Amino acid sequence: MALASVFGMAILMTADTTSQAFRAGATLGQLEQKTRDVLQRISDRLESADLSVTNPMLEAPFHSEWIDYQRVTGFVAGARELGPPERIILEYSPIDPNNGLDDDGNGVVDDCLIVWYENPGLANERRVVLSRWIPEFLENEIGGNLIDDNGNGLDDERGLSFDFSSDRVTIRVTLQQSDSNGVLITRSLSRTLTLRNR
Repeated sequence: MALASVFGMAILMTADTTSQAFRAGATLGQLEQKTRDVLQRISDRLESADLSVTNPMLEAPFHSEWIDYQRVTGFVAGARELGPPERIILEYSPIDPNNGLDDDGNGVVDDCLIVWYENPGLANERRVVLSRWIPEFLENEIGGNLIDDNGNGLDDERGLSFDFSSDRVTIRVTLQQSDSNGVLITRSLSRTLTLRNR
């Protein structure tokens, strides 16, 4: 009986460990896809941006957590036509303000949103949240120490950052989410685009 009980417990513990690993893997896969999706959504908006009206255009080690731009919508008599002003920006979540606490209980301290604006600050402003689950700082970066902690050439970069080299912009983004066991999972991606319109 004792031997059967030991074997039974071993099987249950193995099954539980396997189940936890499966759930963590599923969360990582979902987070990977969410990170790819938001990076693609940002890229889609910036690919047709006019470089001459894009700002700020900071070069490493400097960077920005927002970008203002206008997209080229067509040509009239050889001249570019520009769409309305747009902005992509990192904002603190209204339910988890910048206070060093996890106010919304999702496992991410001071989590942020990536928000797209059309006509920012104007009466006809439009606002769309592109992603949630953005930590305050990029993966392995410690904010406020003016050091490149994660070795990517930028100092104290936020969970969304833009930096330029000539007509190329590099977009970096980190997402974090807790799995069903409360373990915080992190995924970061970057992409470099060439803005050809100038």
